[in-house]
Amino acid sequence: MQTLQFHLQGIAVDGTIVDVETVSLSPKPNGMFTFGALSGSDISITQAENEVDCETLTAEVRRILPSLQRPIYAYNREFVGNWLSNALGAAAHIDHDTLDAWKAVADQQTLKWPRLRELVRPPVFYYRWGVADYDRERDLGTLRRAMRRAKSVNEVISREALGGAPHLWWQQHLKMLKDPNIRQRLAHLSRDGNASPKTAASDKNLHRLPNGHWTTNRLAAIVCHNMMDLQSQASLLLWQWNATSPWL
Repeated sequence: MQTLQFHLQGIAVDGTIVDVETVSLSPKPNGMFTFGALSGSDISITQAENEVDCETLTAEVRRILPSLQRPIYAYNREFVGNWLSNALGAAAHIDHDTLDAWKAVADQQTLKWPRLRELVRPPVFYYRWGVADYDRERDLGTLRRAMRRAKSVNEVISREALGGAPHLWWQQHLKMLKDPNIRQRLAHLSRDGNASPKTAASDKNLHRLPNGHWTTNRLAAIVCHNMMDLQSQASLLLWQWNATSPWL
């Protein structure tokens, strides 16, 4: 199991934002594989690396959760709260849902409730996942092809359809760990503490986490996704709602 720490420059949350990555919408035994928390300016992500780690992660959540600085925020408090309550074995109290205000606006305009990615789109969507190509009005051919492939316009906008989602990446990660070549390469990189990213240049399936630990690119994507979700929720808390909501 890995614990990763990040410090945000210039941003401080009054309280704690929490986020989880899970195998399903409803709680299942050992189904939570990522727990992230942003308190003040510090992000801490606890990440399971295999199915056995999920049980250890649940125990770690039980230890961490009661000591988190309040108020506690979550995007879709019911979903996050159900998983945390399952981990605690008792009701987990989340003070605020960062989705609530946006749900109200969506209801007023008879729109579906927004996903976090539809409210805040991190820069990686523009640079890494090709959103820039779809923002060019003249590139109508590319846009039409994307819409034919996608199940909805939302998939064209978010581009997450190309990369999957954390629960899919988790299954792919577990499958990759069964490959003896990948296990051998990870063991070698773990022994070589001074290995640079160039030493794994030929291993496109491997990636180095910010704490220096080598893992699969799928697990690294989960960590990145969780970190971006925490930062995106922080940006929603910075929204000057009273001044700007009339324009929505």
